Parts: sequence; structure tokens; C-alpha cells
Amino acid sequence: MLVLLPVASYADESELERTLDLASSSVFYSLRSKIPQQSKPNIAFANFYAAKSKHECRPLTEFLADALSEQFVVLNNNQSAPFRVVPRSVLGAVEDECSYGSKDSACDHSSLVTAADILVTAEWKDNGSISIYAIHMDTPSHSGTETLYQTTIKIGLEDLAPDLYQCWTGRAKYAAPKPPESAGTIKPPGSGSNVPPWGEEPRPPRNEEPPSPTSTVRAWHGTAADVASEITDKIFVTIDSKGPQLQLLAKFDGTTMFGTIEGFGNTTICGPKDTIRCYDFTGTMYPNDVAVSNATNPHATVHLTHSASFGGTFLVAGTFEIGPSPGHPQGQKGKLRLELADSTTAERYKLGMLVRMQRYPAALELCQIMAERTENRKTAGFHRDCGTAHAGLQHYPEAVTSLLQATKLEPENIENWNDICVYQTLQGAFTAAQSSCRKGYDLDNQQYPLMVNLANAYLLAGDYNIALEWYRKAVPLIPSREALESGPLADLAGFVAKDWQVADCKKARAWLLQAFEAR
Repeated sequence: MLVLLPVASYADESELERTLDLASSSVFYSLRSKIPQQSKPNIAFANFYAAKSKHECRPLTEFLADALSEQFVVLNNNQSAPFRVVPRSVLGAVEDECSYGSKDSACDHSSLVTAADILVTAEWKDNGSISIYAIHMDTPSHSGTETLYQTTIKIGLEDLAPDLYQCWTGRAKYAAPKPPESAGTIKPPGSGSNVPPWGEEPRPPRNEEPPSPTSTVRAWHGTAADVASEITDKIFVTIDSKGPQLQLLAKFDGTTMFGTIEGFGNTTICGPKDTIRCYDFTGTMYPNDVAVSNATNPHATVHLTHSASFGGTFLVAGTFEIGPSPGHPQGQKGKLRLELADSTTAERYKLGMLVRMQRYPAALELCQIMAERTENRKTAGFHRDCGTAHAGLQHYPEAVTSLLQATKLEPENIENWNDICVYQTLQGAFTAAQSSCRKGYDLDNQQYPLMVNLANAYLLAGDYNIALEWYRKAVPLIPSREALESGPLADLAGFVAKDWQVADCKKARAWLLQAFEAR
């Protein structure tokens, strides 16, 4: 098992932090000095790389090594990843020509790098960013312990430089997705939650196979190398403070699974000075995003062998095994590396995941904790997720309050106004619902869900003729019979079940069917 030792070889933690910050940000420092007129770092990055490489397909890590060379001595840059660097301030008079492994006595790094040897690598992320990993190695042989550090830089090369995107990812730029059909006008709680978590742009659907294990960043050495080289999928895990429970967002063979493992957990004793938590969990996998009451399988285990917290990032290495299930008769097993921030970002990941898994009471409990942080209260996604959790428990006034907070931060977010309109309608505040839908419609007058929800609000307020005008506007924009049935017709059926304006709802249903067929 990997053991994490405190960083004693640096004068203090701030020195290490400054060194690693230099490693992660010197890419942009280098760019700004070479292209001072360029205001957008994304474009500067693409243009600088394109000019330097003349569009030749050079490895991303090779460019990163070049960018770091101004402040670091690159020891073994042989176009492989990861490579080793040492701050020039530490090595002093060591010349650039001293490559790692040189037999020249003047280049004997074995006595020099024990205090500051850093392993660097980078990988292209599917969300259009580049993650740079800088790992402090305790010994030059890499047999010792390590402290992990990660930073992510938004690049967006798939649009700025498609040839570089293809070079670094090994695939062509994805095709632009078609606009998805609406699943209904009154959406089920959870359908609009911020997943992926905040800090990432929503990912367009990609017509591609899941990444192969060889595409995984190999930023580990020693015993952890086996973990990194065989990662097949990423699993986000949170450990419930109330007991041995794992909440997973897993992706197996391209199939996404959301669920929990409830079982027995063992906390392993680690080094007395180490910030490590080691867990063993054996239990049952329960899917939470589908209407399945039985367990997926009776033999789900997750073994987390190593975790470390540094720079706000929570990193874990371990293994997983999911037993046979209908979709995977052979079961699933493999090595994994989990990435989860250990503070505010961790809470945001967890909140988004709880909402997606429809664990609304737990989500609201977390909302109360997160509300104490100013940075959360200033984030629209936080208020949106909390509002969705309230709506899932039919706390519609509270849901509206949360979403109104989100609109203060994102006043042009149409989805927020649409959902406010829906929840106000469901709580019987029809006049307020009309106003909210109008605000969304004023932002975009081509969104038929807003028109239908506005029509619903007028219909339930007793204004059938005005409602009919809005239904008439919406009908040409409804993309399919399925969208009609799962949207406005399902809404009207729900209103009839509540005994709201039954006669008008039935008339509206008949009119919608006739108008849709005649369009």
C-alpha cells in the first residue's frame, strides 16, 4: 500500500506550494511573455503552439516541458510522459545539458534532487481542458512517497485549433450535436441539476467510443503505477459522514450508473503523521436513477487503498468490483483513481450527485451546510441544485425561493425561469407563474416549454382563451408526438388528477391533439 509522508524536505509547506504553483502556471507565464498582445489565453495557447510546432503533431507533454524550461531544469525530457523537473533555484549551477541518467559526475542528480524532484505530466480532458499534474517525489528513485497536486486550465482547442485537438486526443473534433427533444414541459425533479459539477462546461454528446485505458494519464510511479495504467472508468465517490456508505457515479462500458453501496466499512490505521484515510467497503449496489427496487447485484465491493489531500484536491487510488448484473453478466472489476476536491468543490460534486440520484433529504441537509460558505451563496448552481431538491420533496415555495436566488446571479438563464414558473404553478400561484414564464419568454421566444407552461398557468387561473393563444404558439414548435404526450398532455392529465379546472383541461387536451395532427 502506498504511504504518504509529510513534505519534510522543503523548508515549509508554503515553499512547496509556491514551487508547484509555478509548475502549473508557468505555461501561461511563458505565453504572456511571448505573445503580449494576445488578450485571451486560450487563443494565445493555440496560436503559440501552432506557430512553434508548425502544426506538427508534437506531444502535449513535450510542449509543456518547453514552457517549463524557463524556470525549471527538465531532467529526462525524452518525449515521454511523465517527465521530471527541478526548480532552477534548487539546482543552482546545474546546466541544462545535464539530462537525467547522464554519467557525467557534474550531472549526478542523485544527491541533488531528493529535496525537490517533481514529476510533471498533462492530459487532455474531454470537457475541453488540460490537466497538469505536478507530483513531488520524496526520493530520486521514485520508490519513496509522493504528494499529489493538480491544476486544470481551460483551453477549448477543439474549436480554436481542430488539428491540435486531433493531435492531442487522437480523434477528430466531434460533430455538433442535434438539439435534443424535450422530455416534457414540467420536468421531473433532478432533470435540470448541475451535472457535470460546477466549474465544467456542459459536455455536448459525443459519437465516440469510451476512452481506452491507454489514454489515461500516467502520473504515478512506484506501487501506484499499476493503478494508473489500468484505469478503465472514473468513479466519483463520497463517504457519508453518518456511516459506511459510498455514493457512486460510475461509468462502465459507456453505461452510466448512479447508486450507493451500503455495507461495512473499515478504517485502516495509517501513519500517525499522515493525512491519509483508508477504507474498505463491501456491500450492495443500489441504482438510484431508475425505477428499480432490487439491487443491481449482491456483490459490489470498493477497496480504497490510498488517499491524500493537497491543494484542495482529494485524490484516491484503489480497486472496484461490481458483481454480475443483467447488463454485465460477467461483472465489472478494475483499478481506479478517484478525484474529488476535499472542500468546497467536494461539496458541490456531492450535492450535484445527490440531486441526480434523487436523494433529496440528504441533498437538503448538505445545502444547509454549504449555505454557510459565502462562495456557495454566490454560485447559481448551488441555489439551483437546492431548489431542485426542494421540488423533489414538493416543497415548491422553498424551491422557488432558491431558484429566484439563482436568477439574481444568472438573470438570463431561461431554464431557471421555466422551472420557477412550473413550481409556482404546482403550488397554485398562477399569477406569479405567468410573470415568471413571461420573463423566460422575453429572453427566448422560441422555447415551446415556456409557452406551454405559460398556457398552463392561464388555464388553471380560469383564462381559457388566453391559454389557447399560448398553446397555439407552441404547437408548431413541438418536435414529435412523443414530446406532445410527455409534455403538455401529461401536464393536463396531472391537473385533472388534482381536480384543477377539469373541464377546461379536457377541452385543451382535445384541442391540442387536433391542432398537432392538423399542423
